[in-house]
Amino acid sequence: MVEQLTADLMEAFIYGLITAGISGYIFEAGDNYAKTASSGNNFVGKIEALPFFLATFVLGLFVKFGEDVLGGLVSGFVSSFVAGQRVGIMLIVGMVAFNYTIRLC
Repeated sequence: MVEQLTADLMEAFIYGLITAGISGYIFEAGDNYAKTASSGNNFVGKIEALPFFLATFVLGLFVKFGEDVLGGLVSGFVSSFVAGQRVGIMLIVGMVAFNYTIRLC
């Protein structure tokens, strides 16, 4: 039970990292994707928000249908670790990814 739960969580975490990386590259040209309220890069009008919503829709489709393409690779990678290692990897990679986005702001 714990093995399957941590495997599902790690797969979702990997797909989340993929989409966060892609969205950061698309929306900020690889510079950063963590925004604050005072960053001054807010959308001014509805037309300017259309590329954001279109790219979000495409990323959602990638997550939904990308499992057919990447599912075997991700499942194989996840199953190579035991439950305790999965939790540790998610914590460490999550902290590194968060610090990377903050450093770029």
